[in-house]
Amino acid sequence: MSEIKQQMDVYLSFLKDKSRLSPETVANYTHYLKRFVLFLKQSKVRSGAELRPETLLDYGSWLRRFIDPISKQKLASDTVNYHLIALRGFLRQRDRKGAGIINKKYLNLEKKQLLKPVLPDVFAIDDLLLAPSKFTESVLQRKRDSLLLALLFNMGLKVAKLSRLRIADIKDQGDAFVFKIGSQVYPISRQMQVLLKSYLQARKDKNPYLFISLDKARFKRLALTSLSSRSIQRLIAHYAKLSGVKQVVTPSLIRHYFAKNELKKSRNLSDLQNKIGYKSQVAFKRYLKNI
Repeated sequence: MSEIKQQMDVYLSFLKDKSRLSPETVANYTHYLKRFVLFLKQSKVRSGAELRPETLLDYGSWLRRFIDPISKQKLASDTVNYHLIALRGFLRQRDRKGAGIINKKYLNLEKKQLLKPVLPDVFAIDDLLLAPSKFTESVLQRKRDSLLLALLFNMGLKVAKLSRLRIADIKDQGDAFVFKIGSQVYPISRQMQVLLKSYLQARKDKNPYLFISLDKARFKRLALTSLSSRSIQRLIAHYAKLSGVKQVVTPSLIRHYFAKNELKKSRNLSDLQNKIGYKSQVAFKRYLKNI
């Protein structure tokens, strides 16, 4: 068991230091792989030499029966898939190191029927965008959340990328302000500039991230961190509920809304592909069919 855990530590260090994955994704991979270690312990698999194809098949079945100790419920099919994808990555890296080859086909992902998302109507979106000013007492949190929701609806960013935005990513191009993230440039509208300026003026901290946690625990943290992707997801769900939106609102649903609006305004598919962050044209075309 110590041999497998040691290999996992090497793999997770590689993800942390050399991959392009966000810190939140690396933390999730760590969590998922710890669950595989728990399974191996319960299955009395003591070393990498004892890993067999049937071990992987048993792990998939074990995950589908597993009761989460926090929610007290079985894992959702998406969550099962995340566990299996993390393990696939580890086994792939392990194989490259010559530690034995096990075909990843034994880690079968849950198949889901893709359903077209039901997008909220324009009135529901207006209510959602106004929710922070209606329901939040803290001035700084109100300004932060109003800006965050506006950026999501107007830029179509993935939530992980939004979470990692830095103040230094804001660039003055003379006649306009933009966000420059890597090679991609996102224009900042006049309305967004007003929200942005108001929020930054209210900030009195030295945190380099644009969106920061405002909970009391932030004063105890040693490192300056950003608002996590999970916190942003909860924040969206919180305001959707307060504003009376009937359906579940997620960052993915907001990206769908953004993409659909962009398609109505322009048929420049290459530009839209860059904006919403798809590197593969095949995956992007598949995405367009589903919105």
